[in-house]
Amino acid sequence: MTDRSDLYSIGCIAFELLTGFPVFPGDTAVETISMHIDSKPPTLKSKKRDADFPAELEAIIAKALAKDPSERFQSAAEMSGAMRLVQESLPVFADEPLFVRVIDPDREQAKTNGRRSMFVMQA
Repeated sequence: MTDRSDLYSIGCIAFELLTGFPVFPGDTAVETISMHIDSKPPTLKSKKRDADFPAELEAIIAKALAKDPSERFQSAAEMSGAMRLVQESLPVFADEPLFVRVIDPDREQAKTNGRRSMFVMQA
């Protein structure tokens, strides 16, 4: 495992967070693994047609999901920088920014269906 395999995993997580669907929804674990190895990743737009994803975000996810590790981001800092540029180009729709507050999971119960969480979103 390398940093670039971690970045592939982050790409998979980001894809699912943005679309609500996994990159490769195989019927079995073996089928899913095979798809990760052999299949071309879908675009965000192909999984969530009603969403308007910026081309730059599509490019970031595609680069993170590249089959050839040498075509992926070389570091988390590089990927983060690319994401930051996309974020800065997007309009802000909320009156107040949304932020994450770190909590102590042993002292506070986060509102996550009874599960403990280290992060709580607040407006």
